Amino acid sequence: MSRYRKVDSRIWNDAKFRVLTDAGKLAFLFLLTHPNTTALGAIRGSIPGFAAEIGWSAKAFGEAFREASSKGMAEHDEIACIVWFPNFLKYNRPESPNVVRAWASSLDLLPECALKDKAIQSAKALVEGMNEAFAKAFAEALAKAMPNQEQEQEQEQERTLPTADAVGVAGGAVPPPSPPNLQVVHAKTRALPDCPHQQIIALYHEILSECPQVIEWNDERQGLLRARWREKAKPNGRSQGYASVDAGLAYWRRYFTYVTGSKFLTGRAEGKPGKAPFVADLEWLIRPTNFVKVVEGKYHDAAA
Repeated sequence: MSRYRKVDSRIWNDAKFRVLTDAGKLAFLFLLTHPNTTALGAIRGSIPGFAAEIGWSAKAFGEAFREASSKGMAEHDEIACIVWFPNFLKYNRPESPNVVRAWASSLDLLPECALKDKAIQSAKALVEGMNEAFAKAFAEALAKAMPNQEQEQEQEQERTLPTADAVGVAGGAVPPPSPPNLQVVHAKTRALPDCPHQQIIALYHEILSECPQVIEWNDERQGLLRARWREKAKPNGRSQGYASVDAGLAYWRRYFTYVTGSKFLTGRAEGKPGKAPFVADLEWLIRPTNFVKVVEGKYHDAAA
């Protein structure tokens, strides 16, 4: 387990953390710095168990913890008894490939569940944004733990997005009646084109002008986009999808155009009472779980 981790002192400037009650802050910091919190930012345990450790009632601790979880600062699987901090690795980046290899031991401490899979995917996205040695260490130590790994290796087809003509344009887009399901033909093995970050960002700004502008493109965001680019360029370990950078950019143009068909993602849906409507930004759109749900049409009006 992880005996040492970093807590950025700027947490006290974070808007989400500042609005927590004193109890909410204590519950969040208690779990974040708990001796059993693993190097992947996840901890096995139940709310009543955590409450008992610090002498609180289960109800009091549960209410305090929900303050943070409702803001996306932590996620909880009540059945599997696991808590995960999505931003943990952002502030606890591995200092060497050996640290990445040691992550494998952390997995043994966590029960199998969707939240564990998300923690692994988040770690994968992080190391892919670092140098090759870190990515290699991850592949050596954690590749077998990747969710649906065997199924992905056997798949001969992938789900992709409809063409821009089938989706429409911003403001008047009509989502497809069912999730997109077009086939991509396998191509001969070839070198993968590098991810053109700035060109994809430019497409995002052009097509989704109503969404938040990209101001800073840090290492974490680069890693997320690079991971999505690689998944579409070489899914299942085979070169397919992108024959060139232009072909890859054409895919991302279709992806962003498809997003315009969602009132929820583009802020055109009615927000909750007293709150502004949700609007997806580029980072949100390229996070693994969100990306899959967008592709599957989960956020489009027909699926609402």
